[in-house]
Amino acid sequence: MAGSGKKTEKIVDAETGNDITPKRQTVVTKGITRTLQTAKYFSLTVNHTAQDTIEWETTEEREKKIHNLTKLAVKDFIQTHDTVLDQLKLGQMHAFVTNHIQEKEAEKGPDLLDVEGLDELE
Repeated sequence: MAGSGKKTEKIVDAETGNDITPKRQTVVTKGITRTLQTAKYFSLTVNHTAQDTIEWETTEEREKKIHNLTKLAVKDFIQTHDTVLDQLKLGQMHAFVTNHIQEKEAEKGPDLLDVEGLDELE
């Protein structure tokens, strides 16, 4: 049962009595990308991708390890971001949030899922 936190059935070595139950493995990839406009018509994209293999026995253990990998990826991204800006002598770039979602909604044509036939398309 997902999220139950129950361990898989243990496999015990008959000679030593040691638990030899294989742990599950998951390959986790985390990526962060940030695009900065450095000047009019010029942009800089900073990207950081991290991949690691985790071993786990319970879903709670898996979630905790994935959360820790996320924190490490964010920390690494911040260091990479700051180093890139420093090396390129761009100082602290400020992010300006624009409402791209509303702009995209205004530009959208008819929703293709609402079209019932070819006659409705322009």
